[in-house]
Amino acid sequence: TNGAISWHTPTQPVRSWLWQTVRMPDYYLAVGNYGTVLSSPDGYAWSVELVPLSITNSVLLGVGGSTNLQLAVGTQGTLLWATNAYLWNLRTVPTTNDLEGVFFDGAQFLLCGDNGTILTSSNATTWTRPSTPTSAFLTSITLFPGHWVVVGDNGTILTSTNRLDWTLKQVTTNWLSQVAWLNGALVAVGNNGTLLTSYDAANWVARASGTTNWLNAVDYLAGTWFVAGNQGTVLGSPDLTNWVSFPTLTSKPLYGLA
Repeated sequence: TNGAISWHTPTQPVRSWLWQTVRMPDYYLAVGNYGTVLSSPDGYAWSVELVPLSITNSVLLGVGGSTNLQLAVGTQGTLLWATNAYLWNLRTVPTTNDLEGVFFDGAQFLLCGDNGTILTSSNATTWTRPSTPTSAFLTSITLFPGHWVVVGDNGTILTSTNRLDWTLKQVTTNWLSQVAWLNGALVAVGNNGTLLTSYDAANWVARASGTTNWLNAVDYLAGTWFVAGNQGTVLGSPDLTNWVSFPTLTSKPLYGLA
């Protein structure tokens, strides 16, 4: 732009499809296609992080973990681990099923995925695979006082009081993308604008979201529950009953929220 002598190549953004994002204490992480892992200190400037060459054809579907150990999971049982945002290493798990859900409950790491897969580990090295009463694709895990909750395809809701014995419940046939314990309530979101809430993981109430778009992620901030979904959908509610749609600058699907 300053004459014909000095030329600069504009920075090209990452074009990988991104499937999930999470907030760690000091940075954000996002993961996606081609083994992509991104990190950001502020949610604005993102860096592409180093992953093993062998997983660059894998799709990373989920990310999470503890403050000291982050995990990213994906297709065919892919599991990456890192103790910081920058250097990721491959680790073996006892499954070749696709994995998506990642959760650390303060004592153990939990993963979930296709074919009813749930894995638990205290150190992210040695994994236990409890039996589950479903073959559904399980997409998300959370903990609320006294129970663990997992959700997935075909409206599957699994609950457990010990991480090993799981009970099946179904209140919808829509795919549930994410479940989270936020400000004293369980919130699950999914296909066809599905939005469910519960205070005990046994009794679920279907809320009117005002949309039929696929809802993918839920979070809570400063007195408001937020939901993100397809076609740039962002919803907010102060009470889990009344939901409003916020205008956004995109019509692309939003898969993560942090």
